[in-house]
Amino acid sequence: MQKILIKTTRDPFIFQWMKVPSDGAPASASAVRDVGTLAELKADLEEAGISTHLVFLAPALSVHVRQLSFEPAEKKHLAKTVPFTLEDEMICDASDLHCVMTKPQDNRIWVAAVQRNDLNRWLMRFEEAGLTLRECYPEQAVLLDESNHWSMYYDNNEYLIRCGEPQVHGVDSNNIGLALELATRGYENIPPVITLTVNEAADRDDALIHIPNELYSYLETDVTPLPTLFDKRVGNYSALNLLQGPYSRSGDLLASLGKWKRMLAFFLFGLLVHVGVSYAEYRQSNAELKEVRGDIKTLYQKVFPDGKAKNARKKIASELKRYKGGDASSMGFLELLSVTSNVVQKRPEFELKSLMYDGKNGIELDVFLKDQSSVETLKSELQSKDLDVTLLNSTGQGDQVRARMKIKSKS
Repeated sequence: MQKILIKTTRDPFIFQWMKVPSDGAPASASAVRDVGTLAELKADLEEAGISTHLVFLAPALSVHVRQLSFEPAEKKHLAKTVPFTLEDEMICDASDLHCVMTKPQDNRIWVAAVQRNDLNRWLMRFEEAGLTLRECYPEQAVLLDESNHWSMYYDNNEYLIRCGEPQVHGVDSNNIGLALELATRGYENIPPVITLTVNEAADRDDALIHIPNELYSYLETDVTPLPTLFDKRVGNYSALNLLQGPYSRSGDLLASLGKWKRMLAFFLFGLLVHVGVSYAEYRQSNAELKEVRGDIKTLYQKVFPDGKAKNARKKIASELKRYKGGDASSMGFLELLSVTSNVVQKRPEFELKSLMYDGKNGIELDVFLKDQSSVETLKSELQSKDLDVTLLNSTGQGDQVRARMKIKSKS
């Protein structure tokens, strides 16, 4: 069975697909990729007449992948508590997240989280084209391992970067320079080696052109086609397949049935799942919610016996952020950059002059705006993203207003 790796492009309706090399095949063969709509992929597969196993790489800019630590007593509650741990970082409610995780090892797990709306949208496009996905992994899987080395992967004007921390980020080429400057604390904390991997040799120059000159002497470049690199890494992280729980696939069983049996089995399966899940959710949702809230309240009372809080969960999260200095601060540089730059780029009347690391887990924004009211508008929009914004100064320059702001994550 031929495994086909599929990933998105900047056009939401155009995809790339490539073959994962079989045993004994040259790795260079997997560097060849086709581009088109999913309908064109469907036609190519039908024309080839071969049995295929389709794997989708969910875009890194939409999937959160990181390693989490936990106390032994928390192990049995991880499935319930992990979404609440990530909701602030992903700026959405825990109930809107679909999370998968590896088996615990040394009180640590790798977690992949995606908003359900995004995953539903991708799956719907494959279903509309008549294609059945067998697996779905985050793009970040190509950089996952148990080491803390610095590594990057470049493909199609986007980078995957892992900056010596248990987290992998997706960054576009417009922001990679600033992201690396922030991650190296203004080039004062540069590792001995940064590995930069590209899909094929022709991509090397395109990948290097966006890298700051200060980091050139630390780079080691490597050419490994994406399917080959993915096939090497995914074996140890198969638990991060997003098609689990309500998204799990039973396609292998259905594929062994005839056409009419497949339709009947799918209908009966859907009907049973709908009835069973609806009934179970009706009976259990309130009980589970009360149990989780009771566990959180009990934990709060144990940790803070003299404390009083209307919302114990938020109070515990606040205290953890305050005391977990290293982890809390390292969370922020790339995500803080992403949230801030997205707000500025969505408003064409905002002219960005500079965006700099302030040396204290925050950034300083220097921007030209139309008038003073635009300053307040920008400040309000940033604050709505759960950011702490301080206006340093604003001065008139010609027919514009220049404003400097200090931005950091709320603790």
